[in-house]
Amino acid sequence: LELLKTKPSWSVDGTFYAAPIDFEQILIIGVQEGHLFTPCAYAFLTSETTAAYTHAFRALKALGIVNDPTTVSTDFEFALSNAFLA
Repeated sequence: LELLKTKPSWSVDGTFYAAPIDFEQILIIGVQEGHLFTPCAYAFLTSETTAAYTHAFRALKALGIVNDPTTVSTDFEFALSNAFLA
């Protein structure tokens, strides 16, 4: 989690295939340095909505992760992009 506090480039993506029963996906939040991605936090989500993603990011803030990264890489998922901007 310390890397999320200090690194300016984050990468966020979800995987559906590895999600346990009763969860829609696993959200993986990490830092990007060059070609190296380091996973730092995981969230088990029950939906793919902006509200679910916002809840995950608020949980990070509650843990003291208050970095304002200069770059956030995501796929083209609209709800995820909206949640990060919220």
